[in-house]
Amino acid sequence: MVRPRIDLLGQVPALPTARDPMLTTTSATRGVILQAWDVERITPRDRVTASSLAGGIAGGSIGLVTRGKSNALPGFVMFSIFGYAGQRIYNTLDAQHSQASTDANDPAQPADNVFKRFARQKWTPVSVLSDAEYEALLREKMLKVEVEIALIDDKIAQLREEEREKGKATSKVIDSVETAGNK
Repeated sequence: MVRPRIDLLGQVPALPTARDPMLTTTSATRGVILQAWDVERITPRDRVTASSLAGGIAGGSIGLVTRGKSNALPGFVMFSIFGYAGQRIYNTLDAQHSQASTDANDPAQPADNVFKRFARQKWTPVSVLSDAEYEALLREKMLKVEVEIALIDDKIAQLREEEREKGKATSKVIDSVETAGNK
């Protein structure tokens, strides 16, 4: 009976172990394929091809052994696709990480944090402003506020003028009523 491996915290690890036949078969086949190609420097394209073949061989052989002849070809196809996709994703992430590492080592260009990189995307509603752009934006907003204040001041002056005119007219009416009542 095989007992599960337990880590330092006393939990069974979630990742596959070396006893997983699919992982072992794929890794071993991929290693053999890469060593068989007598290439001094293996390119990412070579890795994709090797991972696709290794995944196909492993998937086909596991399908053949566990489920019969009818599942060898589907296992080969599906695990070739899985190997291809997994290696392509890994190559993309590795290239991004390598680029970020070389950019971080370049003293002429300071490293951007996550928020600045996010803000530089064209699909985001936020953007990074320089100090001059921010100052111009604030001046524009201040100008709009000053215009609104001037319009409100004009409206207040107009209402006061109307109130004075109305007050004069009311006082004339009151005066005429008082003079008519005294007669």
